Amino acid sequence: MRVLRAIMGWVYGISFLLLLIGSPQVVLAIAKVLKDHQYTSWSFKTWLVALTFVSILFAAYIAFVVAWWTNWRRTRSARGWGIAASLIFVLLSIEILIEPTVSTWGVSGFELAMGGMGLIAFWRRIEAPSTTGDPKPESKFN
Repeated sequence: MRVLRAIMGWVYGISFLLLLIGSPQVVLAIAKVLKDHQYTSWSFKTWLVALTFVSILFAAYIAFVVAWWTNWRRTRSARGWGIAASLIFVLLSIEILIEPTVSTWGVSGFELAMGGMGLIAFWRRIEAPSTTGDPKPESKFN
């Protein structure tokens, strides 16, 4: 499980970098779609969708980078952040459940697989090795 957690930690770090690089292009694409649909003034619904998108993007930034950092540093909170980042992967792949076509299985299938592997890796606690076992051997220099 520790190896899978380490791998997933690096997946979160790489995902953060890819998200950071790709998000301006996604925002520009959404702005182009809104412009092409002749939205002269934004309605409440349009503002709500845009705010929701930016909120999910910001949450993904935070969850991925903190999950990578806490996992790399092996802190106690790594488990919680790993679960949060895995759930974001599952949330990003929700289009498979809404419209299961062959074209959605590419990136969304990968996101769903990464989310599932992350949940498997971080779901159970890893117990620290017991220190109550064998006593320390006595030193010859005491």
